[in-house]
Amino acid sequence: MNLKIIISFFLCLLFFSCNETNKKHTDNENLTDIYSEIRISPQISHPKKSDKKLLSISKLRKTNDKNTPDSLEVLFYQIDTTIWEYSDYQYKILEVLIDINTAKSFRTYAKIINNSKLNSPGNMFFIWDVKDNTEKAKYLFPDLAKSIDNQRWIRDDILFIIINGFESGHLTKDDLFSSKLYLENFYDQLVIGRESVASDNNNYKGHYKYSLSYLIQCLSIFGEDPKLNNIYKNSLKDNISFYDYHNNDGRSYYHNESLPKLEILRQAALALIKNNQTVDPIYINKLIKDPFYRLIFYRDLKKLNKISLLPTKYLNQQYFAESDLITIMESTPNDGIPSNLKFLQKRKILSGKQKGNYYFFQTSYLHYDTLVYEILPSGPQPINNKEYIESGNMTNKYMGRVSLYEIDNKIDEFIQKIEAKK
Repeated sequence: MNLKIIISFFLCLLFFSCNETNKKHTDNENLTDIYSEIRISPQISHPKKSDKKLLSISKLRKTNDKNTPDSLEVLFYQIDTTIWEYSDYQYKILEVLIDINTAKSFRTYAKIINNSKLNSPGNMFFIWDVKDNTEKAKYLFPDLAKSIDNQRWIRDDILFIIINGFESGHLTKDDLFSSKLYLENFYDQLVIGRESVASDNNNYKGHYKYSLSYLIQCLSIFGEDPKLNNIYKNSLKDNISFYDYHNNDGRSYYHNESLPKLEILRQAALALIKNNQTVDPIYINKLIKDPFYRLIFYRDLKKLNKISLLPTKYLNQQYFAESDLITIMESTPNDGIPSNLKFLQKRKILSGKQKGNYYFFQTSYLHYDTLVYEILPSGPQPINNKEYIESGNMTNKYMGRVSLYEIDNKIDEFIQKIEAKK
């Protein structure tokens, strides 16, 4: 009986071994066919999704072997760069390298980016998947960091890969240590670049500030370092300013995103605080005073157990109610933060599911040549005025447009509806 079991076991092994051999043989035949398709398919101008060469390259996502990354690298440099929209083929190769999802394919991907001048800023989809899924990101460095000076269109994405990878635990300080020098050099390039550009080039200024805020966040990964601390201190010295723009209905919106100087301030201050460095209270005050950054910075310091650094003046219900409202408005599509937001009044509800203190704000704008007002609630905050919470579930509930004389009645209606919910 035992002999039959043993014989059956070995027959099964032989069967699976033969199947695996046949599968490898078939895969090799398929690979040969795919490479042949790629070679004979013409490279054309303005290729569509149905382009035969693009489709053939895409087949290597599923059918590949350990040498496929090398073959794709060779193919990348064989693409004729004199033909219009040649980058579509190059980017397809980069996408496939990521989809193969091996250490070697990731290293090849980073090597190509480091050694090439990538084109076409509107078609950078090949980098987005890596930014969102950083499981194998460690194989991209230091080559990806080396490339950051030359890859103007994807440098922020490279910084995001570092940030997301570190936050997700896929990248460590040790994984990135060989990239540190290249990131420091990029800081020097950003500062020199900023100073050499004409003062009226607002597009460059905005882009510079985005990149610098992300770069500081990346550099903070390396912890205590005298040179890096000086970078953070110099970054704190940026002046704080904003500008307004108007949409079609005449409303003026205040947007931190357009000139993110406060984000630079936030990241530099946090980096110094993490390194046990002193931050001048003037910078902390600028962050906590800003209604949008107030809640963000409060949460940052809460994680670090450093709430004591904040001025107590802003740690009260009304300021948190304002920040809660503005945070929600900023995250609402097609909305934004009105620059003329004004506090109206505080109302207290003593009973019911939604009891607490409510804070009402108003904004106004022209609607068909008529000045109209919107009332914006925030809350509920705790009934005890000395307590505060970060957000309330009735904040920014739409109350409709009203005239100046209808404001009090509109607030009374809102309160009555809340009190009716027992």
